[in-house]
Amino acid sequence: MTAELFVHARVCRGTGLCRAMAPALFDLGPDGKARILRTAVSDPEELALVQDIADCCPTEAIALESSA
Repeated sequence: MTAELFVHARVCRGTGLCRAMAPALFDLGPDGKARILRTAVSDPEELALVQDIADCCPTEAIALESSA
């Protein structure tokens, strides 16, 4: 399974939780909001991690969309 990552910039508050949990996948941009470094994730461990990050995001700004 492969999933595509999204950050909903309008609701992101830049807490940095995503970057702290997965610095290879997320960073904070110049505006202080999360940005994705790699949009497609297929490794099962990374998929689980990203799902955890999405579940923990205080503003629910991180989303995953399955692409089969």
